[in-house]
Amino acid sequence: MENNITERHSEIKKASDQAKTLGIKDRSQIAEAIIDAKGAQKKGILDISEEDATKISSVAQNDIRNEPQDVQERAINKYFEFGQGNKNVTILVDAIHAVIPNQEEIIFLYKQVSNGDNNSLEKRKEIEKEIKKQFVDESTGIIAKTVAENVNASYLIANRSKAFSEANRYWWKREEKSLKSANDESIAPYEYSRRVKAAMFWAIDKVLHGQGNLDSEKKLTKPFYRIAVHGMDNNPDFDFAIAGSRDIASEESIQLFNKLLVSEIYNSDLRVNGLNPSVVIAKKEDQKTKKYSGAASLNHYRKDVSEENFQHPSFGENFQNIQLEISARLRKDDNNREKVISILTNVLKRLNREGANLQQI
Repeated sequence: MENNITERHSEIKKASDQAKTLGIKDRSQIAEAIIDAKGAQKKGILDISEEDATKISSVAQNDIRNEPQDVQERAINKYFEFGQGNKNVTILVDAIHAVIPNQEEIIFLYKQVSNGDNNSLEKRKEIEKEIKKQFVDESTGIIAKTVAENVNASYLIANRSKAFSEANRYWWKREEKSLKSANDESIAPYEYSRRVKAAMFWAIDKVLHGQGNLDSEKKLTKPFYRIAVHGMDNNPDFDFAIAGSRDIASEESIQLFNKLLVSEIYNSDLRVNGLNPSVVIAKKEDQKTKKYSGAASLNHYRKDVSEENFQHPSFGENFQNIQLEISARLRKDDNNREKVISILTNVLKRLNREGANLQQI
């Protein structure tokens, strides 16, 4: 094992030196060159020629599943707190935006809009406050982990903030966010999404192998539900939004989750302005809800994509991404949050029973 690690480090250093020789200076771009210079060059991450990209001895395997086990484990542990649940619970709950950016990450983002750091201390604090708000879904971690533990499901809770790396986008993306406090100037995370998405794939793959629900082609033989817990601002029209576009889950699975959630809310004492909070299925065609309709990259877990966009194989159409946005007033208030946890616990217990019947193949 020690020899393997030493050899890996030697390969990484060689690729890094080759990238630097070609004039690549950005640390995140160097990391992309080490992993897959040809792919990064094609996607415009590396400003070098196709010929120069071949001069970098990148270390990644063609099939992500063939990476050494120790590489997979280190990646999972770097980006996530990972818990493997009962093999009979075909659910994974995650909160990939649960972590507040640390000071180093805030400084990195602030430098992008600092205007030579001519801002006043008051202005700097205003910008940093907005950065924190933009790059965390507060309290989603405690909701996701507690619900998962209540139902003996697997879970993934972010170890790093999305100011460092965003797990919900295409692998070649740094998701830009516009800061009103900095005259709508954009800022982007430190890393591209490739490494964190690889870590997420390996964690999910580990869960599915542990459950024994993959066929000879490594596709799911029965429904499996990834419940992604996100946070949204308060909305006058709804407090829960289920992503319902881009084929990230089957229509039957989305409708079942919606039915269960509405039912459990109705039977609870959770209230907003004296009423049960509303649930919507967000669609990209709907102006009021399209913001929460789901990123197109999420369907990669269900659908095999073109070679150009490829990072990892899919698990087939039995893989269901249920992305749930929860309003701030329900997440941040201690009493409301406990009620949300209770509601989602009941929803997932029922989903584990009723969802097993929604076979796609």
